[in-house]
Amino acid sequence: MSVDGDGEPTGKSSCFVNANMKLSVVTASYNRPELLYRMLHSLWRQKYPAARYEVLVSIDDDKETYAQTEGVVKEFINKKMPIRYFNTAQYKKGGNGFSAPSYPYNV
Repeated sequence: MSVDGDGEPTGKSSCFVNANMKLSVVTASYNRPELLYRMLHSLWRQKYPAARYEVLVSIDDDKETYAQTEGVVKEFINKKMPIRYFNTAQYKKGGNGFSAPSYPYNV
């Protein structure tokens, strides 16, 4: 909570986000498409400009779950969320195929 010059609470949060900051949200999914949906839905509801962020999803699901998880990601791509996703399960013996985030701030 912020305080004024007299040390009294202002009722405003002291947390702010620079609207010009570009950031990458990096996450992984392992056989939990419902949790990925909840996380992406929370991001989608934010007011932060889509041109200023990207979402990188590393999917490491079993074959049985991969299609469902990919469906969740594609649902948000269709909503114009800037998402890149990768099937990292296919890279178990080498590099993971995950390219670097585009923006300098990664969360």
